[in-house]
Amino acid sequence: ISEISAKSNILCKDKHVLCLTDTTEYNYNSLQHKLKEYELGRISNNKSLGIFAHPVLIVDAEDLMPLGFADINLWTRDPNLPTKHVRKIDQQPIKKKESYKWITSLKNTNKTITTAKTKTLIADREGDLYHLFNESLGGKTEIISRARHDRRLLDEEDSLYQYLEKKS
Repeated sequence: ISEISAKSNILCKDKHVLCLTDTTEYNYNSLQHKLKEYELGRISNNKSLGIFAHPVLIVDAEDLMPLGFADINLWTRDPNLPTKHVRKIDQQPIKKKESYKWITSLKNTNKTITTAKTKTLIADREGDLYHLFNESLGGKTEIISRARHDRRLLDEEDSLYQYLEKKS
């Protein structure tokens, strides 16, 4: 990925770029009889064979032309991993959660895409993480995320959902 992100960085010079990111999975369950489990891993419900991918696609904000990738995270799950409830995932530090991929992607994007005038990370509801917003406070990358949590707003008495309801 370092060569891809280096070339992408050159194309981003002085541009406002959108950093589009989401998780996808490559499911090879139908090929299970041809593939050895140790070559891949478990995804989804820990019963399917495959790979998770969390890429950051860089797009020119003006003409929406793809410029490359800033980062790509790949992983699988251990098939013997206990459920989230057994592991008490809500009590785990963010670095031990799969959702840390959002923060890793932001950090890696900020390291690899340095020539852009402005960077805007676009995330789905899974990216609505306090830790992600906190990581962006250095001002290197703006974040747009679909809301998953009804957060308190700075300098407002209303929560996010209440505020939006009044504005509509």
